[in-house]
Amino acid sequence: MKNVFRMMGVLFIGTALTLSLFGCGKNKKQSEGTESSARQKEENTSFRVLNFTPEGELPANVTFPSIQVQFSEPVVALKELGKPTDKSDFVKIVPELKGTYRWFGTSLLSFECSDGIIPQKEYTIVVSDKTKSIGGEKITGQLEYKFHSEELKIASVLPGYEEVKKGHFIDTDDVPVEEARDIAIFFNLPVNLNTIIKEIEIHDDEKKYQFSAKKESDTVIRLTLKETPPKNTTLDVVLPEGSMADSDCYKTTEEQTFSFHTLVPFTVEKTDAEPQYLDSSFSNPVQIFFSHGVKEGSEAEVAKHISTVPKMQITAKNISIGGKTIVIHSLPVAFESTYSITIDAALADAYGQKLAEKYSTQITVPSAASFVYFKDNGFKMLESQFAPKLVFEFQNIIKDKSLYEITPLTRANGKLSSSPQIHVDFGKRYLEKNTKILEPVNLEQVLENTGTDYRGSLFFYAKIGYTYKYTDWNSGEKKQEEDSEVKILR
Repeated sequence: MKNVFRMMGVLFIGTALTLSLFGCGKNKKQSEGTESSARQKEENTSFRVLNFTPEGELPANVTFPSIQVQFSEPVVALKELGKPTDKSDFVKIVPELKGTYRWFGTSLLSFECSDGIIPQKEYTIVVSDKTKSIGGEKITGQLEYKFHSEELKIASVLPGYEEVKKGHFIDTDDVPVEEARDIAIFFNLPVNLNTIIKEIEIHDDEKKYQFSAKKESDTVIRLTLKETPPKNTTLDVVLPEGSMADSDCYKTTEEQTFSFHTLVPFTVEKTDAEPQYLDSSFSNPVQIFFSHGVKEGSEAEVAKHISTVPKMQITAKNISIGGKTIVIHSLPVAFESTYSITIDAALADAYGQKLAEKYSTQITVPSAASFVYFKDNGFKMLESQFAPKLVFEFQNIIKDKSLYEITPLTRANGKLSSSPQIHVDFGKRYLEKNTKILEPVNLEQVLENTGTDYRGSLFFYAKIGYTYKYTDWNSGEKKQEEDSEVKILR
C-alpha cells in the first residue's frame, strides 16, 4: 500500500508540473511520464521489506506476539532455516524483548516472544540498513515499523458509587445530586493515580469541576467532586486524547467521554386507566407513572393530594405505592362510567421535589373482564343426596360464540341411553353485562334416577368465547383479541 502511495505522489507531482508548464510542449510531458514509470519500476524491483506483522494495536488477549518480517528477496541460505537464536543482525526491537529468532524461509524472519509485552507500550522494530540480499543488493525503503499493546480505555463510570456498593440501584439518567459527587471510574488496564488524575476532566455545559481522588484498585479510581452539581444537569467525564495511565505509557488515540444526568424534575409521565398485572384485589385501578417514586409507606400522605370529580373519599386504603407508580383503586365507580382525577402540586417525590403544577386527567372505567372459569381441580364432586349438577362461571363472554351440549351415553344398568341431547346456545339468551354469572348445568335430565341416587354416564362439551386484553411488549400498545375455552367431561 505504501508503494502505491509513493506512486500516486510521483504521478501527482508530474501532473502538477505539466499543468504549470502547459505551454512547454508535448516532449516535456512524455519525459516526465517516462521518469515516473522508471521510478515505480525501480521501487517494485528493489530489495525491500514486503510485509510486517503485527501492526497497530494488539488484541487484549495477545501478550506474547509473533513478529514477522517478510523481505522481497532471499536474505539467508537454506541451511539457516529453522535455526533458533536469541539475537539477530537484521532486526532490533525497541524496547527490547527476549525471545527466539528463526528463519522460516530464506526471506521470512520470525521472532517468538518469551517476554510478555508491557501494557500500554509502543514497540518499534528497526530493520538494519546494512541488510543485504543473498545477491548482494542493499535494502531500501521503510525500515521502521511499530505496534503497541492495548491502549488505555474507560470501561465504565459509576456515579453514586457508595450506594452501588451497598446494592442500591442508581439510574445514570437520574442521579441524586449528592450521589453525583461520588464517581468511580473503571479502566481496562492498571493506572497510576497521580498520573491519571492530571488527565481526567469533569464538566457540564457551564463549568469544570474540581475533585479529590483515591485508588480503589489497580484499575479503579474514585473521585469526589468538591461541590454539588445542580439538578437536571448532564455531567461529562472525559479522558482526553493523548492521555497516559503512567509516565512513558502509550498515549490514547482518541477522546473518551462518559456522561450521566443528575436528578430530573418531579413530573407525571403517563396514566393507565386499564393497567394489567396488578393485585387482583384492586377493583377499577388507575396507575399513574411519575419521573420518581414517592416515599414508601406514605399512602396516607399521598391520598391527601388526590381528589376526584364527582367527589369520592380517598384514603390510604385506596392507594398502592410501587417504584415510580401510584395505583388508585377500589373507588365506588361503575363500569364504563367517567370521572376525573386531580393531583395537586404539593405532592412531593422521595427526594422532596414537588410537582411543578397540578395534574388532572379524565378516566373512563373499562368494562369488566371477559372470562370463563371451570373448576377442574380440588374437591368438585357432590354427595349423592344432592341433585347432580355442573357449575361454571363467566362474565362478558362472546354470546354468539358460546354454547354447551350434554349427550347421554348409558343408563344406570350400562345400556345405551335413549334420552335426548341437550343443547344450550348463549347467543339466544340475555346475559347481564359486567356481571359475574354462575351457570348451573342440570344433569337430572340425562341420568337415571334409581330412587336413591342418579346413575349413568354422559358427555359434556362446552365452548365459550371471550376476549382478552394484553400489552404488546414491542410497541407498548394495548391490544384485544378473541379466544375460546373448550371443556370436555365424560
